[in-house]
Amino acid sequence: MRRRLLPFLALVAACAPNALDPAAKETAQSLATRVEQPRLIADVETLQRLRATDTTIDCSTINPAYSPTCKLTNAAGRAWVAERFRSLGLDPVFDDDSSAPATSNVFADVRGTSRPDELILVGAHVDAFHSGADDNASGVAVMLEAARVISAHPLSRTVRFVAFDLEEMGLIGSARLQKSRQAPVMTLILDCVGYTDAAEGSQISLPGFPTPTTGTFLGVIGNQASRADAQLVLSIGQDQAVPELIAAVAPSTAAGPLTGDLLRSDQASFWVAGQRAIFLTDTANLRNPNYHKATDTPDTLDPVFMAGVARTVVLATTMWSNQP
Repeated sequence: MRRRLLPFLALVAACAPNALDPAAKETAQSLATRVEQPRLIADVETLQRLRATDTTIDCSTINPAYSPTCKLTNAAGRAWVAERFRSLGLDPVFDDDSSAPATSNVFADVRGTSRPDELILVGAHVDAFHSGADDNASGVAVMLEAARVISAHPLSRTVRFVAFDLEEMGLIGSARLQKSRQAPVMTLILDCVGYTDAAEGSQISLPGFPTPTTGTFLGVIGNQASRADAQLVLSIGQDQAVPELIAAVAPSTAAGPLTGDLLRSDQASFWVAGQRAIFLTDTANLRNPNYHKATDTPDTLDPVFMAGVARTVVLATTMWSNQP
């Protein structure tokens, strides 16, 4: 199974992954086997049903470029995530901000066993256009599955699982949380992690990011601060059923005309603050023709791929928790 760290815009050379502690790796691999694939699509389907009956947001009040009837929802999904946290024995916190545009992230912490004051954040945005299966019920489902596994087996550091609000309107929820809450030692963002296409030519590449021409890999995108973390993600899954992983490191905070596509999800809120953050993605509209359309439905997703992403998240989070 190929795992590659690619230079982005020829600014970063590939290098060997970091050495891993064998005991920590064994613990991570053991937890990753606890991922249950059927839960992932079931959660995506639940979110689809909830969004079908939810009240849509008047997007023009947030961004005049959008139609008032933009088919964006958030409230029902957010409330359901809170209930899922409670079902895991976790206490959900609504991170509310009533200033315009009003947002309400929801998160829950799995308290660390030996370093509880040090925080790892695993997040996915819960707002979505239409039913939003890949974008981003897939990320929410993977986040919740990782929360289920890790809540039963707490790690050294505290892990905060977050459903971000209003990512689609400009990363509003994650930007507010980043400014108002404790800075994590590491952040992992999940956005569009469920769609694959093995047909030749199904994958479009960004400039300087020479990906394969078939859409079956998981993108692992870091900034300069998280270069070593991207390398670690590449190195942890060699004995696990995870997707092909292709990593790239963006220059600095990725702010620039050629790297703007890398700032379209919630990791950007942490990158611009100079913090470590990794973005996992199937590359969204560079692969998925259903992006932001009514056709982004659960039946278009790849459950095996999603389970592999969930294992990748558990592996990475466990390894980061055991790092110095």
